[in-house]
Amino acid sequence: MGGNGSAVGHEPKPVLLSPPAAHGRSPENEFQDGKLHPPWRWSAKHRAEWFSPTVHPGVLRLYPQIANPSLKKQPNLLLRKAPSRGFVVETLLEFYPCQWSEEAGLVLMGRTCAALALRHDGLRNMVVLRINDAIKVIGPVSAHTAKLQMQMTNDGMCSFEVGTAGRTLAIPDHLQAAKGRGIVTRIGLYSIKRLEHSFSGCADFAGFKLRDR
Repeated sequence: MGGNGSAVGHEPKPVLLSPPAAHGRSPENEFQDGKLHPPWRWSAKHRAEWFSPTVHPGVLRLYPQIANPSLKKQPNLLLRKAPSRGFVVETLLEFYPCQWSEEAGLVLMGRTCAALALRHDGLRNMVVLRINDAIKVIGPVSAHTAKLQMQMTNDGMCSFEVGTAGRTLAIPDHLQAAKGRGIVTRIGLYSIKRLEHSFSGCADFAGFKLRDR
């Protein structure tokens, strides 16, 4: 991180979906105009210090908040309703942690909870997959930039993929999302930490591409 708090780095960045869906180009998806628009909702009453939509054009910066034992009860989840039962969502994450176990990524919230994220283990960044309250470490990544992708089929089968430093990792684990009457599936972003009074980093999300599958 630069001296003025801005993120620096020179790894080649993965590319987002191309071409994007028509509704994926809207300002509320891309964070292009420095605002969070109505489709986005926090999971609890938010504070201004949780985020900044004006650090860089088209980038939403999330500052990590103290982790709840269950991601379902995490107050600083930034969510929006999924467009349909089947969808593809991806974002480009630039991750600049300063604490052990800082974590940031994509989250799926419904009757079943899932998250695909980067977590700092004190030495390097690791890809982690959360299914409800279970956490699985997938493996290390050499870069601080990663493309995170989730896909859900019409029958609720979820798959996960990570792209970083010119490589794409298709995660073998799949999730069958539980159906529930009146349950709304929401997807979004999060950033958490374990230590409240120690200096922490940030997570920059460049774009949020969302389309029907």
